[in-house]
Amino acid sequence: MIVKLKEIFRNATTTGKRYRTRDIFINPEHVVYVRSNDDMIRRLNEGLIEGETGNNFCTISLSRGAGGTDIIVIGSLEEVNQTISKKEILRG
Repeated sequence: MIVKLKEIFRNATTTGKRYRTRDIFINPEHVVYVRSNDDMIRRLNEGLIEGETGNNFCTISLSRGAGGTDIIVIGSLEEVNQTISKKEILRG
């Protein structure tokens, strides 16, 4: 099952806001850990994030075979955990 989250990413342009938001889809089976990201709250308060945001942010570590990558998403630990833990029941 793939889940949709809202990611915060660094804006490539040097003018305007430093961070933007975009929708992403991840496979929860590749999540290694989720932790709170208080640094993004500071950046939000400084007006550095453009787009629809919330008041809570988390960093998700994703496994990529021999390596991994971290992404920052909008939501509290509980909200993100609830989103990536949903089980889909097949009825047939």
